[in-house]
Amino acid sequence: MLKIQGLRVEIEQLSHDQRVPTRHRRRLTLVDLSPSPLALHLWSIVSNVYWVFDPAIRPITRLCVTSILNQVIRHIPTLTQAFCLGFESAVVTYVAIPDAQLVVEGVTLDAHLAFSHLLAPVPHSDTMNG
Repeated sequence: MLKIQGLRVEIEQLSHDQRVPTRHRRRLTLVDLSPSPLALHLWSIVSNVYWVFDPAIRPITRLCVTSILNQVIRHIPTLTQAFCLGFESAVVTYVAIPDAQLVVEGVTLDAHLAFSHLLAPVPHSDTMNG
């Protein structure tokens, strides 16, 4: 069950008069895009280490990720079959209109989901006979 207490949403109208202050920046040059020699050296070390350990680490990582995703996908239907959402108090106000607000109290949404396995798709041909 998910229960929300004391939710308040305020909606304001954006005015076009407000400008975002920006500081002066110099133009982007090719020097800004080139990395330093130290960064190039560190990158070559990291890439060499990755190249050495990649054949051993990649299958293990792939196995771990796929097994975790398999367990999550297998257990999602049992976790989400019963869903309950409750709002104790929710207020939506529009700032441009004084004293205008939408107040919602004591709302509960109960849902029951039923998951089913889909049948295999039937192959069909795009060509017409005749």
